[in-house]
Amino acid sequence: MVRSFLSPLLVVALAACARDVPGSPPPFDVRPAMAAVREDAAQIARHLDSAALADAILPARRLAELRLAPGLAAPPGFRELEQDFRAVAADLANALEAEDGAAAARSLDGLLARCAACHARFRPGGAAGR
Repeated sequence: MVRSFLSPLLVVALAACARDVPGSPPPFDVRPAMAAVREDAAQIARHLDSAALADAILPARRLAELRLAPGLAAPPGFRELEQDFRAVAADLANALEAEDGAAAARSLDGLLARCAACHARFRPGGAAGR
């Protein structure tokens, strides 16, 4: 059941986050963090898909502690979205530690929704805003 839920969602979310809009740089450079987010989210989804919940804990914890644009001036509202993203990632890690695959899948869905919301707000017309 987890497999059928995650695979299409992951493909759409990671594809949307993977591309940059030519000639339209982000308002501040979050590209290094976005690469880490894509890699960790993909690892988590693969581990959930194969029911290897314990293997997904470390990447979830990394996301829960990740600063998306450390030391950079962020536009209004960005830090709140970043904090919300990290809170959902912590919930995901907690669900994984509790070996609750259904809760982990819901948390991953919520995490990817936070990605899409942030991209839609700060990269309108960009990959996630399409």
